[in-house]
Amino acid sequence: MFEILGIVGIAISVAAYVPQVVHLAREHCSAGVSSRAWEMWLASSVLVGTVAMHRRDPVFILLQACTLASATVILFLARRYKGMACELHAPPADGGSVVQAVGTTPQPPVVVTHARNAG
Repeated sequence: MFEILGIVGIAISVAAYVPQVVHLAREHCSAGVSSRAWEMWLASSVLVGTVAMHRRDPVFILLQACTLASATVILFLARRYKGMACELHAPPADGGSVVQAVGTTPQPPVVVTHARNAG
């Protein structure tokens, strides 16, 4: 019974990463993504995963494997599209201010627009 609860928790965890991965991949938009935070998630996943493997706990091993994979993909895409923003996250055209994440170097974002194929 508790293993099933753990698997459901893992599914929720994986589902939580999907919107970030999809937005990064489709829109090439890294606005608001903190590489430092994702590096910390990655390190945490490796450390906790090591303990889970030592204890031979399949639920926590699976959770950490999913977290490791998700954090790796998000970090890769965030670095690949660093400084790029979709139309939704681009600075206002009227010259308004853009909120800069704490601890990051201010850089003007590159606005990415995509021509979508209709078929």
